[in-house]
Amino acid sequence: MSAFAEALQRRNVKAVYFVDDGNATPRIRDVDEAIEATAQIPPRRLKNLIKKDERFAKLLAKKEEVSELPREEQRSELKPLVELLVEEHSLASKDFDLMAEVFFQGQKYDVLEKLKLAVPEGLLHSFTFGDWLKRGTEIVKNTTADSRILVLLDEVNDREKDVPLDGLRALVDLWKNHSDSIGRVDVIVVTSNCEPTGEFDEAKRLLEDLRQALQGQENARSIVRAFVLSKGRFNGRRPLDEDLLAHMNRLDATDLRGELIRIALAEMTSAVRESVSWLEQIPLSEFHGSIFISADNEGTSEVDVLMRLVNLKQRAALESNLKKGPLREQVEKMRRFSLRAFDAEQAKFAKSELKDLRVQEFERPGSHVNGMQQTLACGDVFEITFEDGEAVDVILLANPCDVAIRPDGQRKLQRGWLVKMERLAVRDLAGKQGTPPLVYRIATGESDEDIVYVFNNSSVDSIDLGVLDWCWTNPEGRAACFPKQIRDGYSFLLKPQHMRLRSLEARIARGGFCDLELWGKKVASMRSEVEVVTIDEMSFASEIVFPISRKWRMSVEFANAALAGLAQAIARPAFGHDFSRVDYPA
Repeated sequence: MSAFAEALQRRNVKAVYFVDDGNATPRIRDVDEAIEATAQIPPRRLKNLIKKDERFAKLLAKKEEVSELPREEQRSELKPLVELLVEEHSLASKDFDLMAEVFFQGQKYDVLEKLKLAVPEGLLHSFTFGDWLKRGTEIVKNTTADSRILVLLDEVNDREKDVPLDGLRALVDLWKNHSDSIGRVDVIVVTSNCEPTGEFDEAKRLLEDLRQALQGQENARSIVRAFVLSKGRFNGRRPLDEDLLAHMNRLDATDLRGELIRIALAEMTSAVRESVSWLEQIPLSEFHGSIFISADNEGTSEVDVLMRLVNLKQRAALESNLKKGPLREQVEKMRRFSLRAFDAEQAKFAKSELKDLRVQEFERPGSHVNGMQQTLACGDVFEITFEDGEAVDVILLANPCDVAIRPDGQRKLQRGWLVKMERLAVRDLAGKQGTPPLVYRIATGESDEDIVYVFNNSSVDSIDLGVLDWCWTNPEGRAACFPKQIRDGYSFLLKPQHMRLRSLEARIARGGFCDLELWGKKVASMRSEVEVVTIDEMSFASEIVFPISRKWRMSVEFANAALAGLAQAIARPAFGHDFSRVDYPA
């Protein structure tokens, strides 16, 4: 028994239905199609037609005369004679049907023939779209958990013009009218619209079309995956049953994933419920102290503190449930399944699917950080534009505790390290010429499409953190004092930020915040007097803009890794001294 046959048996598939317009005998509906068909066939087919209807005898001599010519020239030569026959004998649809019956008799559909070799004997049933339209409903309704079906569904219907059905409409019908049976029907769309390498992109497009067609239907959201098999695989070097097996594995994986998600959702819901219950049960004073006072002390938002505490409780509950129970059992099933290796294309696709998620693990979007007007943190990435027009990306690296704003609006550090950095695709990094000394890299993966963060620890400067503080005074993340924006968003800021603003306002009054110099180049500020804006006893009479903006924030663990890389670069041995040592004699 082949591995594909075992996969069908494992999924309790008792029948495979191949629905394709190629299974239908080609039709001849008009004069143009009659000319095309006559040009395609060998002369012997025309002789067979004459035996049934002598009116076509005039065509034979002409066909034999032009049979060696290219198809296009044959059409041109045969066209006047076919048109004359139609006019003389008033050929109708029944005459065209006779032509089709004789011309195409015994033709074999190569896709079907190759499927017959791959599918176990007795399981394969070839259907036209017309057949499926008549019998599909009955077939689907008769499925059971122990008697499932696999439908190989052609995406396009070109031949059966009079049948209002194609692959997409058949799928829509399954989801719309057989939602109670859909779990017992596996569908793989077979298409000539893409090559084997384009199957996943075609599947995405098909999925979007299906969701669009089912818009407004309750079950439209439950459609999470479409499976596409290119007809190009029927002519490939690899045995077709291996390609079919790969698709069966994907169906198995989808089922396992769905069950894992269902169980995980139940466990996570339970964990959330427990964590919320814990928050409700702790005394109000402890709740206030744990959330609001901690946020003030840490210089962070209450939402961040609340989410951290809830996440801790959720994680503890999930880890406890992983020791035993259905979640652990399902994880074990997934691990056993992963031992049956996917094909290389599936592995590659999985990486591309997860790439965006992996990037989110490394980065927090600037729109989120700036929209919440969060204070500075180790790992904030800024774009700085120098007076000469050059723009560079830099990352702020410093001890996180020293950057945090205290309840009185102060912080331990007055200046922070800025390290020049680049965010590149792995393929672009390989093409760069030369590598600066003391470079530290963090990558999201090893494939060409993955991202690598390059920190140039030999190109470091320091900056007044007060300048960067202006980035959290507006939701765009610009290092700018816009008094009206500060007034409009003042109530959203935390108490430590209010106190910090007092310090910044006092510096403006003293004439502070002028041009900067970084890496020996000028960073020019723009200052203009504006109508005085009063905010909580503070008066802002100037608008100040630096060509600096906060673009995004590197996640804490990776920002700390970059900071450690900088510390190692600074403490490296030089001139016979090891600056990391603390045991030198007095």
